[in-house]
Amino acid sequence: MSNNNENNTSIIPISSTGIVRAGNSIAVTNKLLTESKFQFRGDFKGEQLWKTEAHNMAVRKIILAENVDGEACIISCSEDGEIGYWNVNDGKLMNRFKIENDWITSLAVCKCKNEANWIFCAGKAGNLIKFVDLLDDGIRKHSVKAHNLIITSISVSDDNEKIATCSWDDTIKIWEPNTLKETQKILAHNLGVNDVLFLPNNENVISCGKDEKIKIWDIRSK
Repeated sequence: MSNNNENNTSIIPISSTGIVRAGNSIAVTNKLLTESKFQFRGDFKGEQLWKTEAHNMAVRKIILAENVDGEACIISCSEDGEIGYWNVNDGKLMNRFKIENDWITSLAVCKCKNEANWIFCAGKAGNLIKFVDLLDDGIRKHSVKAHNLIITSISVSDDNEKIATCSWDDTIKIWEPNTLKETQKILAHNLGVNDVLFLPNNENVISCGKDEKIKIWDIRSK
């Protein structure tokens, strides 16, 4: 006997493809995914305030920061190797820089002492790059070869004294922000590290990887 409380499953045809509705969830068929013909049915809420054609390739990361005038802006990075600055209120382009000839996958902001904010970025080439935010004459940058494979994430400690990077080369590295000097290297995961995060005590980092594990590390100087 069927249970009236069970979710009924039905097929809703869309031209040559279909979507499967199972209760409140929507499963998209492989053919629909391949053709990228998404036609969602359901109660979706949210008003789009603005949109912008930001990059020529996939946008990999966005962060909120302040420019040199103290104005809030969105900073984006993309597989086109560019960094873009966007007005939070209307999405207008404020500035754009070509940083790499390959993907940029991560961004972070560090409030260095007695200096303008530094923006850190990294990507497929394994380089860790820092540059000054929104200079009229371009960007002043410093770059180091940080990892052997793609850098998946950058994290800044709450006290702005440390930078952490992680990579598919299985390692986490800790850096001194002003000089980009490597201070510590951790062999963290077997199949690549996907993300790294500082705890508020600035003495521990958390990592996660392709090996399905989450780990916590003590990075205090021994």
